[in-house]
Amino acid sequence: MSQIGWIDFSSEHRDKVRLILDLLKQKGVLDELGIGGIRDTFSDQLFPGISTIQTRAKYFVIIPALLREYLQFPPAKRKSTTLDQFLKRREREIRARLVEKHHDNFRNLGIIGSTFGTDLHRGVVRRPSSVYWNGLVSYGIVRPSISLAEFGRRAIDSGDILSASAGGTSKERGDESDLLDSSLPRVLSPNLGEDYWESIDIELTADEAVFLRNQITSTQPRSLLGLILMNPEAIHQIRSIETGKFEDFCALPYVSTISDQELIGTLFQARDFWRMLRGAHILYDCLLQKRFGTEELLESCENEWDQWREDMEEFPQHWRTEELWKRCSDGGRKIRPATRSQVIAP
Repeated sequence: MSQIGWIDFSSEHRDKVRLILDLLKQKGVLDELGIGGIRDTFSDQLFPGISTIQTRAKYFVIIPALLREYLQFPPAKRKSTTLDQFLKRREREIRARLVEKHHDNFRNLGIIGSTFGTDLHRGVVRRPSSVYWNGLVSYGIVRPSISLAEFGRRAIDSGDILSASAGGTSKERGDESDLLDSSLPRVLSPNLGEDYWESIDIELTADEAVFLRNQITSTQPRSLLGLILMNPEAIHQIRSIETGKFEDFCALPYVSTISDQELIGTLFQARDFWRMLRGAHILYDCLLQKRFGTEELLESCENEWDQWREDMEEFPQHWRTEELWKRCSDGGRKIRPATRSQVIAP
């Protein structure tokens, strides 16, 4: 029987291989057109640190708290237990406590790994520490800007680093963190009570929410996410949206008050790009229904297709596909030629 193996030099490498293996053994979403790179370009500029696989903001607090717990170990204990081993065990324990805390409703609350319940011997492939790592780095909650695997290696090699993992926020600590060795693992998190883990809840506490907001607004002030969190009226308007459509978000009165023209350009280009790609989704549904569906479902899809084509008659004339490729390039994304040939204005 043949087997394969690999040596990973970072958590990113490991996650990519795991993702490939996951696709081989279970149903999932494939990005055959390569649209993911364009999506990530918009996401990085508008909502940095946020991804679709994140489920609860609470993990932006849970993971730093666990990291601090590990960093407070004596050097000898860190050498005998790696960060990966520690997180694997503790994340399962926290998941079990959250499941117990929320009883029958836990499946609807975005608790990662909740399908395994309180079974500590089973866990998800992509743990919360991996899913939220990019956000933790983007918001300055974890420093320096390195992979999770490298963070763990430095935690073992850095000796006594308790002082580098003190609590508080960037604003509260001022320039103190700049006096520390910039290569040392550092973690910011709210100060926790003695019974924090015993009484943990998936909802953010008021102090945790303020901590997270302050970190995002201080590190990403020019992003759309940062601007929204600094504007109570914007938050109110967003919470009033009932459809969940991105077009409705872009039409909010708050959006017209944003003075950053580059940001507005990114936002509207993202909206128009989705309007274009929505046609591909509808057409694909039509093809599926024609081959495997019913006459009724096919008729419904074809009506939706006709409506999309009618709506696209008002597609903005200012659209420039080359501007999209420049935006992707400036954001460090390489879009393959096959994808470029598929994305053109109607």
